[in-house]
Amino acid sequence: MRAVNFIGSGPLSKVLIVVASAIPHPPVELRRVSSTFSTVTFEWKENSDNGGAAVTDYKVYFDQGNSLLAKQLFVEAESTTYLSRQHRQSNLTKGNWYRFYVVAVNDAGLSEPSDTISLLAATVNDEPIDLRTILQTETVISLTWTPSSVDVGSAAQSYELQKKVGSQWETIDEFTAPSGSITAGLVTG
Repeated sequence: MRAVNFIGSGPLSKVLIVVASAIPHPPVELRRVSSTFSTVTFEWKENSDNGGAAVTDYKVYFDQGNSLLAKQLFVEAESTTYLSRQHRQSNLTKGNWYRFYVVAVNDAGLSEPSDTISLLAATVNDEPIDLRTILQTETVISLTWTPSSVDVGSAAQSYELQKKVGSQWETIDEFTAPSGSITAGLVTG
């Protein structure tokens, strides 16, 4: 580019290389990787439509545990590097749910927000205690147990009863209360 006036043309400016591109499409397939009492980690995949320019960064936004906060008011958590496509949020409150979304960045700007992922700052429950038989016949076994008293940030939603078949364990029933009876799949002996 150069300026032109009545006298003539001025010198050429520095060369600027421009790639025609549009904003990228948002990241996809957000999924939980892990969580503890105070952290959650999730990952995502890059959208196949990057707008014609490489995605150079991602921005992560979250609701800071305020479930009433509108998506437009989420706070930027931190930028991550292009290669990781994973985010770990620390200093969370045990037992609280947190919502996150991600935007992709390229030379043309920011994508629209991804779908939102909701993550719980908690870990798996400890094993039930005091498992015992309260009725046993040839066709029925009734069990009872006490849920663990360790606070992991989330109460057990159900209990899986498993049996060992060879070297593998398989679930044979699921209960929502700390007791249950089994009538199917019993073999005498």
